[in-house]
Amino acid sequence: MDTMQVLVEKNVPCPMRDGTILRADIYRPNDAEKYSVLLTRLPYNKDLPRYVHRFVDPIRFAGNG
Repeated sequence: MDTMQVLVEKNVPCPMRDGTILRADIYRPNDAEKYSVLLTRLPYNKDLPRYVHRFVDPIRFAGNG
């Protein structure tokens, strides 16, 4: 199976109903198809790869659909 190109969107605002704005990094296949979603939430800084990539590899997952 060939891997797909991955579109990465950094620091996408996600407003909460109490007015707080959380920021997300979104990794998805770069095409118009619909795919399932994997959501990872951590209480740590999302920019520290040792925490985020310790559990999942978003580029690999998105590239495989």
